[in-house]
Amino acid sequence: MNPPFLPRTAASALGMAALLLTGCASLPDDDGFGRADAVARQHLGVALQRSDAPTQPHTLSPQQQAVLAQPLTEQAAVALALQHHPGLQADLERLRAEAAEGALAASLPAPGLVLRRTRAGEDLEWEASLHASLARLLALPWLREREALRLSDAGHNAAIRVLQQALHARSAWLEAVAARQQMAAAEAAQESAQASSTLAERMQKAGNFSPLQAARIHLAQAQVKANALMAAAQQRSSEARLRSALGLPPGTALTLPDTLPALPKDAPGELPVATVLLAQRSDVQSAEARLKAQQASASADRAQRWLADAEVGPEWAVDGPLGGGHLHSRTWELALRLPFWDSRARQVAADSRAKVAALELAQMRLNAQAEIHEAHDSARLQWTLAQHQQAVALPLARQIAQENLLRYNGMLIGVFELLDSAQQRLQAEQAAVVALRDYWLAQAQLQTALLAPPGKGLNAATSNASRPAAAADSAGH
Repeated sequence: MNPPFLPRTAASALGMAALLLTGCASLPDDDGFGRADAVARQHLGVALQRSDAPTQPHTLSPQQQAVLAQPLTEQAAVALALQHHPGLQADLERLRAEAAEGALAASLPAPGLVLRRTRAGEDLEWEASLHASLARLLALPWLREREALRLSDAGHNAAIRVLQQALHARSAWLEAVAARQQMAAAEAAQESAQASSTLAERMQKAGNFSPLQAARIHLAQAQVKANALMAAAQQRSSEARLRSALGLPPGTALTLPDTLPALPKDAPGELPVATVLLAQRSDVQSAEARLKAQQASASADRAQRWLADAEVGPEWAVDGPLGGGHLHSRTWELALRLPFWDSRARQVAADSRAKVAALELAQMRLNAQAEIHEAHDSARLQWTLAQHQQAVALPLARQIAQENLLRYNGMLIGVFELLDSAQQRLQAEQAAVVALRDYWLAQAQLQTALLAPPGKGLNAATSNASRPAAAADSAGH
């Protein structure tokens, strides 16, 4: 009597299983988070971290509380946004899902096992077959290369997301500090206007002011009060936007500096050559990774051209009960689908996608250069305007206000001329604050443009290429 069926076939089954295990999905060491973290450390001075979803959405973590206990600097605002913003954390966590799907797409599908029992009178026959995709096995090197490149693409896009979130936080911080500075100037103007209005009431009661003159003073005071109310509303809205950019709950107390950073003495320098400009652009690096991934995908399609649905595996047949019968046949089976009508179309489509990726890379380089030059020109222009406001316009407005105050004390001009010069000085101070804010905003745009597209939205873009259907087919692996 021959040995039982299962021990006799164990060697073949184990050999087939060992072959299939070479294609098992394993998660990569870096899912793209490392690339984003390296960019954040090098260019922003912030170490990224993954955080869990808060159990209570309106509570602050101990780390957030420690940062907010001190005056919020620009660097601290960027760190809060990169380490605790829920939207950014969701995008970083999405990298893990992308990496897992990529590992599935670069592995063999689960092997198929078929068992068949046949009875004909007194005869009983068992058949068993184990099969796996031969095409996927042959194309596995290209598939793994493609998914590694797509993972690199996801890392570059995550870096773009980090840089844009940092720009969003920095811009919100600058606008909030500028609004606070404008609010302080508006409050000072309101106090001065209130004093003038009180003086006008007293002079009118003493008979030294006509009703028309008093009405003009009160109207000027009402306009100054309206400006102060608008400045206060602008401050509240800018701080609300800052909380949103930092991932803080509404109403979180913020301690901001009283003034913006001082204007640098020199304008932004000249830009380097184009090759140096594009060396650190994450979107260009992402487009290069997509091109290589499409080329690897085309190579994989070329390797699978005639073996699209090919399957190979052993088959056994046994007479008698399973485990105690007699093995009477043991064969290997190869199943092929002959793609007479669609193989060429598949290859043309793959080659076309690779060509599209190459053209998109060329366009991406042009767009990147244009964005960098535009941001650089804007930063230089805003520096010139801010320097002009601080060095020319504001000193002249202050000089005029001082001269008119002396003339008013000497009874050479009336109160209306004095109020008018004071209003001009206030407008010049506010214009200087706005110009300084716009310079720092433009400078932040330039710093981001050297690394990523600053003008795009803040939506996550972890992968521009859709996952192949093989990922779904491998779900049982």
